[in-house]
Amino acid sequence: MRRLQNELFGAALLFGSLALGAVAGILGLKLSEEAHFVETYLLPLFFVQVGVELREEFVSGHFKNRLNLVPPALGATLGVIFPALIYIALSGVSGWAVPTATDITLGLAAIALFAPALGLRAKFLALATIDDLIGLAILLLFFSTQLSLPYLIASVIALVGLGLSQRLNDRFSEPLLLLGAISILFAAPSGLQTSVVGFAVGLLLKDFRHERWLRAINNAFTLPIFGFLVLSANIGPGLPIVNFGIFVAVAARPIGKYLGISIGGSIGERMIGSKAKPATWSLIGLLGGLGLTVSFLIASLSFEDSIDRLSAVLATLLAALISLLLFALATNRLVRRAVK
Repeated sequence: MRRLQNELFGAALLFGSLALGAVAGILGLKLSEEAHFVETYLLPLFFVQVGVELREEFVSGHFKNRLNLVPPALGATLGVIFPALIYIALSGVSGWAVPTATDITLGLAAIALFAPALGLRAKFLALATIDDLIGLAILLLFFSTQLSLPYLIASVIALVGLGLSQRLNDRFSEPLLLLGAISILFAAPSGLQTSVVGFAVGLLLKDFRHERWLRAINNAFTLPIFGFLVLSANIGPGLPIVNFGIFVAVAARPIGKYLGISIGGSIGERMIGSKAKPATWSLIGLLGGLGLTVSFLIASLSFEDSIDRLSAVLATLLAALISLLLFALATNRLVRRAVK
């Protein structure tokens, strides 16, 4: 159980599933319908986890002191704006949101692997959580389709019921957790992005006792299955053909993320009078390019053309690898200096 919750284990499974998905796609296994199903009904579990984590941060974690919100909020906001502006300058408006996301699982895995003693975890988790919140707002505002009012009302009623159930004792509230699943099921035909509803479910869960199981399920199943299906659905037989403009614009994500997060986070620290080390937000900025899950989701929603979609997916992978390499080099240099 502990292994399934471990970020390194989850990251290894995710990258392994991506490799298998690429092979499956090259061999001609097209799983587009399965990818859409998982994106709609399984991926919201990941956003339930994000919602639970954000609630915990506000109640007893990094955000309990509300001033601590300022640096990660500024860093996350500029870390979304800068990559989007670079993308628009290089490739136009279509697909601008693809390079804006930061992956919590991969970032925490990189910290655990390369920088466990540098005190980055809390600040990165805060930034990545706000980043996901902005990503969900983008999904809600730009990618929700024409809404069906009856299904939307049914989804909202289920959410309200879930929220009210959290006031009851465990004997009654535990069975009513099914209202969260019901709200997601009704959200799918309503036109509302189910990932947004999953996040709302997570925010409503008070004193949630099953977070370890949820994290294990997401690490072992949700994210690897989604990654496998995204690659298999978008990579066709033979050598891939890409849209060079989209590829370069998305691959430039590490630059925009680094600039936005490091500048925004540093300004935020000064605003609250913090004495955080100058290198902290620079290192977290390097982690900003590690964005797979939400970027894949946005790419699948942004592009109807398969070549455009594949270009965004492959560039997202390249950006993540570049960011991981730069972070490893930077932290290794800091550790060597400390030893000397």
